[in-house]
Amino acid sequence: MSSKENRKRRRTCADDDESYFESYSDPQCHLHMILDTRRTKAYQEALQRNSNFISGKVVLDVGAGTGILSVFACQAGAKLVHAVEASDIVNHMRRIISDNNMVDKVQVHNVPVEKLQLQGSVDCIVSEWMGYGLMTEWMLPSVIAARNRWLHKDGMMFPERVRMFIIPVGQTQAESWYDVMKLYGVDMDRMVHQEYENMIGKLKFKQSKCAHRLASFSYQNLQLRTGEFEVV
Repeated sequence: MSSKENRKRRRTCADDDESYFESYSDPQCHLHMILDTRRTKAYQEALQRNSNFISGKVVLDVGAGTGILSVFACQAGAKLVHAVEASDIVNHMRRIISDNNMVDKVQVHNVPVEKLQLQGSVDCIVSEWMGYGLMTEWMLPSVIAARNRWLHKDGMMFPERVRMFIIPVGQTQAESWYDVMKLYGVDMDRMVHQEYENMIGKLKFKQSKCAHRLASFSYQNLQLRTGEFEVV
């Protein structure tokens, strides 16, 4: 191997993981997702409507981010929530959990879910794993791994089924972290200073009534497969 080749930096899976988790350390990334009100409220309502099942149970939040789904699970009556987040946003999450008086119910794990160690199974898994085009963020393998390893045989997953639509959208209104309390009753005001530092406002997307369904599948029993393809 030449000296030039030796100097080349080879990209590894570890490099990809580091870049992935680093991207989720930016609070602006989480603001964009949380203020997608249709998506976030769907999680909040789903957990509340299933409070009879969740009450007194153990919940695993995969890729917990700022911890908003963990807070929702506590509000639905969870006895204990394991909030798993590998990125540095976990430092903000701990403060948010404290600000919402849930330190005694939420146990924060700053590791990839594949390296998580628990004492027993969980009754429910909640995760906001979807990305652009449903699969872009590619958290699904981690969620499936958590399901296979930790979910009780009679447990529940949120979401259990997904459907993908194509719809037109428009950018209409800038919003900020102050809106999270108003929308969901979760205190995230401490994140505002990060927004000022970045000097960026995120936009609210309005959904058109015109939508076309592209795909639907259940991932309660979904299995991952590895394949090969060639670009020609």
